[in-house]
Amino acid sequence: MKRHNAILATSAAAAMLVGLAPASSATPPDPVAPDPVAFELQVPAGVKASPDLQVILDAWPSQEYESKLEVGDELTSFRIVPEVSSSDGTTISVHIPADSLPADAINSEGLVHFDVTVLDSGGKSDWVGTTSLSVQELDLHGQSAWADPLYIPEHPDGPTTLSASRPQVASAVLTSVASNSKLNNVLSTSSDTDTAVPLSVCPPSKKTLKQSSRRWATVGTTYPLKGSDSGTKARMQYSKTATHKTTFGIAASNGGWSSSGTKTVSGSWGHDWNYSKQYRAYRVEVMYGKYYNSGWACGAGRSTWEPRYETGGVTHVNLSSRPSPTYKNCSIVSAGTWTRGLSDGHSYKHSTGVKFKSVIGVDLSVEGQFNSAKTYQYSIVGNKQKLCGKQTYPSKAGNIALYRR
Repeated sequence: MKRHNAILATSAAAAMLVGLAPASSATPPDPVAPDPVAFELQVPAGVKASPDLQVILDAWPSQEYESKLEVGDELTSFRIVPEVSSSDGTTISVHIPADSLPADAINSEGLVHFDVTVLDSGGKSDWVGTTSLSVQELDLHGQSAWADPLYIPEHPDGPTTLSASRPQVASAVLTSVASNSKLNNVLSTSSDTDTAVPLSVCPPSKKTLKQSSRRWATVGTTYPLKGSDSGTKARMQYSKTATHKTTFGIAASNGGWSSSGTKTVSGSWGHDWNYSKQYRAYRVEVMYGKYYNSGWACGAGRSTWEPRYETGGVTHVNLSSRPSPTYKNCSIVSAGTWTRGLSDGHSYKHSTGVKFKSVIGVDLSVEGQFNSAKTYQYSIVGNKQKLCGKQTYPSKAGNIALYRR
């Protein structure tokens, strides 16, 4: 069994809840700018973050490492105890210094994947929340920044200041974890200090690849006119000439498989589907891995199914009908080729796009952003048609369909 220990380390950063410490009569020191916000967490329903909240992050070796794993191989995380802040108790901002991660944790496209554990024993009730997400490390105009993993700076030489092109940070919703004997030990208080056991004493996590499975994932849909009187066709282009990033769901076993966070993978391949008159769902093949993480939640342990990389396989499925209800944000279009291909609007999202139900009982999510080489294209014949978007007008919609006027 090979052990991938390239990024075994423990951060020296102290866990704290910025802005929530009690007031002091001492003269305050000169303010120090907080580390940049890497991502935000939404607390589970029914609880609030307290000043005693603790967060630990496990950053995993990059996609380049993970793609080489064989069954039985082991990965070790890079442990970070970050600075955190919360202004309202419902959203937690996680601050990570720029350039604080080892190179082995960052893939060629700047992606970093974290497992997150939050422990709060200072409020009215103890609670533990977890999630997984990816973030992107960017260099914008000579300044380091964290961003949503699907953020694409379309014009990197345009705005001259970072604030003028500030990307949205990634966010994720924490999932409550049911108590068990090991977690209860972490949540319990010490009789000597009357303080919760610090998560910083937990060793970095280790996960072992137990199994692999190739799964189809829907990454886009098109809906032209199907009538015999229309020559209108549509297709999808999936990054044929550019590197791309797509976010896929993760499943975790907590007494049964359920969705638990996401992971973003990158690829340097692509495919152009042929034009078709059919309603179609476009699918790519994703290699998933089943892992057992013995160190998750300070030794509680769990199994997960996680995306590792895209295999390059592609297919499509003809659909029987357009989405219901009908999209209402419509614009008139005339004959010609219409393209949605920039990242300045809504991404494509499908809550059950990864087809996994036959294996674990649930399908998982997909999200992908458009760019100049990842497009929808409609070849429109005639001048009596309209394009309609689900979220907004078609120029910025992630889901688009063509209708007669």
